[in-house]
Amino acid sequence: AAISACEKGAEWQHALALFQAMSSAMVPNSTSHNATISALEKCGQWELALSLFEAMPGSCEPSRFTYGAAISACEKRGQWEHALRLFEDMPRSKVKPGIIVYNSTISACEKGAQWQQALNLFFRLVEVKLHADIITYNATISACEKGGHWQYALSWFEAILRARLSPSVISYSATMKACDRGSQWQQAINLFEAMLTATVEPDV
Repeated sequence: AAISACEKGAEWQHALALFQAMSSAMVPNSTSHNATISALEKCGQWELALSLFEAMPGSCEPSRFTYGAAISACEKRGQWEHALRLFEDMPRSKVKPGIIVYNSTISACEKGAQWQQALNLFFRLVEVKLHADIITYNATISACEKGGHWQYALSWFEAILRARLSPSVISYSATMKACDRGSQWQQAINLFEAMLTATVEPDV
């Protein structure tokens, strides 16, 4: 409970100190690991979060929450390789990733300019019959933009409409940026006009 309180208050130093004090007296359980890793994740301490995750004893099985917090910690610092490694490790631990874990991993790949990895993850979530949300689409579009592939970015933007989701300002901005980088100024103008028609406030 004390570690969870520190986690909610983003007091990662206190959470880690409590965890270490507990470790000297007993073997911390999964709940203690989860709360501490989450506290580290919220404050961007990806290296500590990853170390704590990898040091979990055999008696503590990592859950979807554990993986999610560790992946999110790596994602926030653009550590796409570590995030992807954790994601790929989930089936071996018999843990099925949910949409939040997919989103974090795709976002990590986006921040690392790994557009092909991001697309691969998107296709995989479709294969396992998960429903992509606007966060999934936005991260995938941004990955395509960073990779210099305006056609893919535009295709994924159009997929948002086919999925009957409402594009956000991030959806429009990332796609327009991709078109701008690809010298597709008319496409960018069309998107800007569509954003105004949809009454989405421009990010300027």
